[in-house]
Amino acid sequence: MAKPRLRSIAFTVAILVAIASAQTNVAVIPLDAKGVSEIEASVLTERLALELFRTGRFTVLERGKMDEILTEQDFQLTGCVTEECLVEVGQLLGVEQMMAGSVSRIGETYSVILRLISAETGAIVEVASYDHRGAIDELLSAGMRVVALSIAGQKVEPARPFVSAADQKVASSDLQGHLYLFPRLGIGFPSLVTSFSWGGQVGYGNESWGKIFVDFLAIDDVGCINILVLYEPGFRPLFWQFGIGLVSDVYYDEYEDSNKYVEGLGFRVGLGYNYALGTYIMIRPAVELNLGLKEHQSNWAINLNFGFKL
Repeated sequence: MAKPRLRSIAFTVAILVAIASAQTNVAVIPLDAKGVSEIEASVLTERLALELFRTGRFTVLERGKMDEILTEQDFQLTGCVTEECLVEVGQLLGVEQMMAGSVSRIGETYSVILRLISAETGAIVEVASYDHRGAIDELLSAGMRVVALSIAGQKVEPARPFVSAADQKVASSDLQGHLYLFPRLGIGFPSLVTSFSWGGQVGYGNESWGKIFVDFLAIDDVGCINILVLYEPGFRPLFWQFGIGLVSDVYYDEYEDSNKYVEGLGFRVGLGYNYALGTYIMIRPAVELNLGLKEHQSNWAINLNFGFKL
């Protein structure tokens, strides 16, 4: 009986991971250099591609592969700045979106401007900008991360003029956190029968040091109650949670021909995907496995968490 349940859990987790791993294929066009050298623009472009990949939202086409494809097609990127040209390049490369932009310098101030463009329609999907006054190496080390997070739709503080890139913090780096409220509905899998599950999470934290949640999960019909304290590291589209608390389940005792309730200390391991609808509304499907220390104490559920960041 236990092996089919474990196979079902593993299969469900595998499906969720596959869905969550879906990322947007993007190619990064070399930044147009204005007031900076071509070498500096090239280095910043490479760093931008790396930081875009690190956001977890994009699969970035490797620069060497991009050059190889365009060379085979006898296509020159020089001067390709219009939406029409970028669409043509995107279709040649077989990507969903194109990243283009510029890095410029006026006086002691550097400015990075990015456009994320659909390779199918030429429509601008997202724009981002970042201003930095100081050495260009600070723009490389901190500024490109900020602008990559911004274009990926992950919360950053607005750029402040005449503040070094090292001092311009991503919002997730602040000590100040946010309040998270996530009601949930789903399907629970206790020892007896599959049943409706419900509950919610209330948490506090940010995208830097993570979030702490108080979690309540009930599985109807059999009366399973799970109350745990959870930790969720950082903030990425694919997230996971773990924690400790009260875990319970109901099982059928063949010898006494009756249902028995068992509760005690247990652990939670959860895996899910975060869909951000704007800045404050979130939908988070997740698989949540509650592991008890006693026999017949464990249960699991597939839930849809939805709620707000305040």
